[in-house]
Amino acid sequence: VTLQKYGLKLEKAYQDFNAGAWDLAAARLAEEIPAAESFDARNFAWRYLWEQTHAEELRLAEDTTTVLDVIWIDDGARLASASQDGRVRIWDAQSGELLETLGPVSTMVDKLAISADGRTLAAADRHRKFHFWDTRTWQPRELAFPQVDPPYHSRYSNLEFLADDQQLLAVCSFGPVLFELDRDEPRFAIPELYQSEDIVLRTGAYLPGEQLIVTCGSLSRLVCWDAATGEPRRALAAGDIVKALAVSPGGQVLVSCQAKGLLIWNAGNLDQPPRQVPLHEPHANLSSMQLSSRGMLA
Repeated sequence: VTLQKYGLKLEKAYQDFNAGAWDLAAARLAEEIPAAESFDARNFAWRYLWEQTHAEELRLAEDTTTVLDVIWIDDGARLASASQDGRVRIWDAQSGELLETLGPVSTMVDKLAISADGRTLAAADRHRKFHFWDTRTWQPRELAFPQVDPPYHSRYSNLEFLADDQQLLAVCSFGPVLFELDRDEPRFAIPELYQSEDIVLRTGAYLPGEQLIVTCGSLSRLVCWDAATGEPRRALAAGDIVKALAVSPGGQVLVSCQAKGLLIWNAGNLDQPPRQVPLHEPHANLSSMQLSSRGMLA
């Protein structure tokens, strides 16, 4: 009964939010904040709506170059940004204070990733080379991921650690590439089937529970790949071109972003229709997302 009432209140909060009544939606959400040691029914959908109705802006004023990627580190305590000047900058997520400047590397930095244990920050530059730093000292780290030029010329649009930090998933416009520690070549790259179908790949994400790599391209769908073999497993209709993907901590929720809003998928049952959530300006044109316990970074 408690969960049924919670579901009804959450649905009403969605309706209020979609109608532009943000204050009313926020009030409904606040009613579901449990007292100390009480049962907490709140889920990702509640936390997403709370974030949308309590939006705060943090401006990283000291970075005057073009920022190409931003990720949370330390479970949201700090931010890392990748810049066109080849530097990676570390920021306090509360104050926006610049804490560290890493690099520069030889060219602009496109994508960042943080290891599962939080001890390694990875960066991919425009030449498709990887760089690693120890987050405890901010000194460069030498990791034995293959530094090879794949047989294409395209920047990486996604970077992510997998499998207890022993693998590194990179996505370029022609497909996903899986790199493995102490291996001379990528485990797999560019399945031929995908080249003929989606042409331009935008980004990707990893679903640990399902052992799937999910990618989105120039068609209105998501493609799921077997993380062990690189073979395509299935396609999911998204209704519009997907611009960004993100997975919640623990991998239970997959979020895709289209021009009209977000689709929230149950990662454990991708046959279940996704929940649709509209995006308000200025977030309608976001091109990357990251989810953490702090909420959504876009």
